[in-house]
Amino acid sequence: MRASRYSLGFLASVATRAAPVALLLCLTGATAQRSAFDPYEQGDMLSRRLMEGDVAALEQAMTPRFLAGIGGREGLARMIRELRSEAGRESNLLRQVAYSEAGHVSYYRVSRFERMPSVTTRWVFDADRKVAALSVRPSQAPAPTRRTRRRLHPRATMS
Repeated sequence: MRASRYSLGFLASVATRAAPVALLLCLTGATAQRSAFDPYEQGDMLSRRLMEGDVAALEQAMTPRFLAGIGGREGLARMIRELRSEAGRESNLLRQVAYSEAGHVSYYRVSRFERMPSVTTRWVFDADRKVAALSVRPSQAPAPTRRTRRRLHPRATMS
């Protein structure tokens, strides 16, 4: 599978690359009202729009700075195409959680996809409830314990 600017490999490594750091760090320090905002509802709706390829709805939900950081409307459409190409469609929501982090709200969604057993989608909402960051990447597998390591990699026996 070729790695391109918007592939899952790119999104997984974006935090360690200098140029696209804006993708995850386009966060503003503004504060705003905390009225009737439900991060679960908003995160679920945006995740469905992402899978449907609804570029217009996603574009409206994003901050201009973040949208520019991913290459505008064309970059967003390319990212959606590559997500579908590499992971397929979402088949099952496994879990979701929302946290307040550094003045922003992060919504994490772990789902099963057609071609990947576990993908984590993270939406970060700024104080104005606009999408200030998004990452979609394969979920990390838990570290093996001695028991699972032994079961997965049995010792060779000499006879």
